Amino acid sequence: MPATPPRSPPGGPCDAEWEPHAQPAEPAPAPSHGRAVVCRCLFARRVNAVAAAHLADSLARAGIEVRLVDDLCAEAERRAAWLLEWAAAGELRVIACRPRAIRALFDWMGIRDGVSVVEDIVHLTVEEAARRAGTPPPASSAPVSPSPPAPTDGWMPWFPVVEIACCTGCGQCVEFCWFGVYEAAAGKVRVVRPRNCRPHCPACARICPSAAIIFPKHFEAPMDGSDVQDDDAARAAAAAALHEHLGRDPRAALAARRARRNVISADAVRRAINEQARHAGGPAGGAAGPRP
Repeated sequence: MPATPPRSPPGGPCDAEWEPHAQPAEPAPAPSHGRAVVCRCLFARRVNAVAAAHLADSLARAGIEVRLVDDLCAEAERRAAWLLEWAAAGELRVIACRPRAIRALFDWMGIRDGVSVVEDIVHLTVEEAARRAGTPPPASSAPVSPSPPAPTDGWMPWFPVVEIACCTGCGQCVEFCWFGVYEAAAGKVRVVRPRNCRPHCPACARICPSAAIIFPKHFEAPMDGSDVQDDDAARAAAAAALHEHLGRDPRAALAARRARRNVISADAVRRAINEQARHAGGPAGGAAGPRP
């Protein structure tokens, strides 16, 4: 019996590269459908870390290039090269805490225009993450420890960011902060020494007349970056009168408040001064600013 002639190659006689016994090629990777950063917020637990991880996995399976980070604030403070690159490329999706906080954080880094979508998952549960992904929730997850883990380098990435569009440049935060976190320039205030900030101290945000100061890890609105409601704006506007009493002596504000009870919010000022004093002891990673 004559030998069976080889079948024609798929592309006909012009397909010189065809090999009848070649192994099938590996399937090409699925095309990328954008990039997303998902924050687990391990050091403050503003989001459910298990839910965040489940959501990140579902996005990756959908063809999106995903980076799941322990703490987005820490990545921003150290100006992580990958984060700068992704934001510079544009169309970045950020899945984390409050949108105001995230946009102010990226604005502080100078790359806000690279963020196209910010998704708030502060209240996202594992079950909801699974429902949105169309997959069953994990059968089990690691037990939650009673307190957030300590950062490996000993520094808690707690610091404020300023919503520049709302900042009036009044400088009250610069004068009020004992730790040199802020500097004023060109009619605006910038955070220049984030590591000087004392963990869990939001005192400066309480006396901001325009509610422009945001602490992404705080749990209280609007300091956490929640939308500013009318009553919040009214309280913040009332605090503007603080500058005529505060000077370089915060305790003088309380004396002035007792004399002029309808000028400012006594509670906001008292809480700010108490928080400032409570967090004044011990270094936070840098030299403290001048004290009153």
